[in-house]
Amino acid sequence: MASIKEVGRGKCRVSWYDTHGKQHRRTVIKKAAQELFNQVSAQRIFEISELSPKLGAKARNIKTMTVREVAVPYREYLSRTRAYRNVSYVDRIIEKWGDWRIQLVTTGQVREWLYGFLNGPVREGEMAVSTVKKIARYFYRIFTYAIQELEILSQNPLTGLINQALRKEFRRVKKRTKTINTDEFWALIRDFPKWMRRVCIGAWCTGWREEELLSLKWKKLNLVERLIDLEADETKEGDAKKAGIEQEFFDVLIEIQTERVPYNPDDLVFLSVKGRKINQNFFERKFRKLADKAGFTDLKFHDFRHCYTVRKRREGHDRSVIKAQTGHHTDSMFNWYDKVDQFEIQEMAGFTQVSCEAIQDLIDQLVKTAKDHSIPLGAVQALIGRLWRTAA
Repeated sequence: MASIKEVGRGKCRVSWYDTHGKQHRRTVIKKAAQELFNQVSAQRIFEISELSPKLGAKARNIKTMTVREVAVPYREYLSRTRAYRNVSYVDRIIEKWGDWRIQLVTTGQVREWLYGFLNGPVREGEMAVSTVKKIARYFYRIFTYAIQELEILSQNPLTGLINQALRKEFRRVKKRTKTINTDEFWALIRDFPKWMRRVCIGAWCTGWREEELLSLKWKKLNLVERLIDLEADETKEGDAKKAGIEQEFFDVLIEIQTERVPYNPDDLVFLSVKGRKINQNFFERKFRKLADKAGFTDLKFHDFRHCYTVRKRREGHDRSVIKAQTGHHTDSMFNWYDKVDQFEIQEMAGFTQVSCEAIQDLIDQLVKTAKDHSIPLGAVQALIGRLWRTAA
């Protein structure tokens, strides 16, 4: 079974055989050797009595199992969650690495594969950095799921996959800074169909994702206390969260209630014109088309999430409260959705948008008068400076 032998200088050698008949030896200090000996002996007793898995079963799985065998169960699990749209990343991993034995998958080989997507032409075009980043994350999560949930592996072969160099490449992800103010929002949805306008108002007032709104049910709403409550399995983050119902959204919900169709088995809040669940892909295409027509090119529905974060932060709400409603776990993710523009910087210096516009009109009129009367512009520069100082 196992043996322990003192080899001098305060050290002992522990020897044992695994289930394959292979002998193992380890030389450590006396205290650690005794702990190892007790552990190995107890494990062997469990094996004989069939009270626990055989010694080395998880390690043997790493040698014999393929990536496909652990990726497919994770893919099935992912398809049942809010992240079901990310199944395509797992499919790409299975397509390339599915037939590889887990033992042969190394961080170096996977990094080289990821660098190929980042720096070279792939399928007639370079892949977006954000896409490659998700592929790397999900590759690591496949093995984590096999360890924690399936309990068939003992270690993750991709530990340390995202090193400093790869992390630097991932920082090349371009942050979307497309946001609109309140006036622009109401101008945008003015000509939208009623059913789509209602969903947009919900996103504007909650900062929630499209799939969370389109799947929202009446039983999750508390119109008396003006709260929406989602369970952990109903959010992409996997954590329960709440949202307050602003007045504009509250008016929309009351309007919908007065028009509720008698047959709504799914209890959905937002329905299509035909009284059915709104298809997410159709909604996205329709939104982009109408936004372009309204003059808001390159605006995505997900940008309302950015708009909500910026708007509430400018109103002076604590970022912890904003994160609780939007579902952002970290400050770095909050900062990703936040945006500081030039008008806020001007306000910090004492200039508001209104004052800037008023002073600019005066300066334009002054310059025009100087040109009409052939007065050198240098002669009015001091006056322009005094105007700006007065506004400050």
